[in-house]
Amino acid sequence: MNDLENELLRRLEKEDNPYQIIGSEIKLKRLKLSKTLESVTENFCSTSYLCKIERNAIIPNPYFLSKICENVQLTPENLSSLYELKSLLRDIIKAYYYDDVDKIKRIYNLVIDFDNYRANIIKIIFNLYFNNLLYLEKKFNELMKLRQNMSDFDIIVLYLFYAIYQIGDNRLVKANETLKSISQFNYNDDFIFALVYECLAEVHYLANSNNFLKYFEIATEYHYKFFMIEKVKKLAFKKAIYFLKHNNLTEYKSILETFCETKEYNTLKLILMIYNKENSGYERFNKDSFISSFFEMLWLQKINEDEFKNRLLDLEGINSVTNDEFVYLKYLQAQYLDKKQFNLFAQEFLFPYAINSLNGYFIYYYGEIVLNNYKELSHYKRYSEIVSKMIASYREIENL
Repeated sequence: MNDLENELLRRLEKEDNPYQIIGSEIKLKRLKLSKTLESVTENFCSTSYLCKIERNAIIPNPYFLSKICENVQLTPENLSSLYELKSLLRDIIKAYYYDDVDKIKRIYNLVIDFDNYRANIIKIIFNLYFNNLLYLEKKFNELMKLRQNMSDFDIIVLYLFYAIYQIGDNRLVKANETLKSISQFNYNDDFIFALVYECLAEVHYLANSNNFLKYFEIATEYHYKFFMIEKVKKLAFKKAIYFLKHNNLTEYKSILETFCETKEYNTLKLILMIYNKENSGYERFNKDSFISSFFEMLWLQKINEDEFKNRLLDLEGINSVTNDEFVYLKYLQAQYLDKKQFNLFAQEFLFPYAINSLNGYFIYYYGEIVLNNYKELSHYKRYSEIVSKMIASYREIENL
């Protein structure tokens, strides 16, 4: 049983008290303003009464609460937002699922001045959505220490978005454990479970695990339920790639035909041509034919090698690529180096990346890059540990 399961079982019946958030926020604001208990109460109530509010031990008198809030610079509008924080948290989860950028920004702006844990969970969701990842690990760790104060809903949301962060950081095994734990609890929130199964499908797709198909079906059902056809298309695209990795061309072509002259169709067609090592036919496409700049680069390599080389010189200018796709383009860039320079690239960039991510998908998908160099590098003492860790990581991911 992991940390999440233990925490939820220990306190699954915890009452969700809106005053708990208000008491916490009052204390945080008071400390931020360097105010004493006496300077906040101003003799209109006792300091012990304020202590009880801050400890969430009582439901405060409305008059005293308004005076206390005024003295810690919490406006009536702030107080109203604090009462609504749980609803705002639910709303930003829905907005995250629906890719509702404006709503995510709106909710973030309502909580930007708050310091309590629920407001900070909302801020984390905002930063994850916009890929502002600096210091997020630290923020997650700080919030984990406050779990005893949280409702079960807060904890589930915190762990869900920590798993999403871990996926982006290529910690697939940890993300998988967390997501599976959440999926086993009978919690009544379809948007949370839609995200859980969408993420489980992503983890097992990246890991090239046979369980991908199971989670694909569940996630697709949720997407249809919420009329998210674009998400259904993205999952179907990944399903096609999954079948190609498993050399199932019949299923791959079957999915390919369902896209009917879309960018997804063109991209899957290009991948199939590369897979079949076809030398012609690439001129049917143009630079706007594909779903991302990564696939445009793969096409350019086939159609115009000089332009491809020039584009490789400025990889930072290529948008919308995943970490692994960027590393693969770096690898293609290194193909134009001499053998000594290439080995230096593999040792100083490629291998450390794979180890830091501990991502078996990377090792599997770009197997030619990594595995073919094992023998050459393993006799160097410096890299023997890297090789053994990579092999262990690959086996761990394989068994998800």
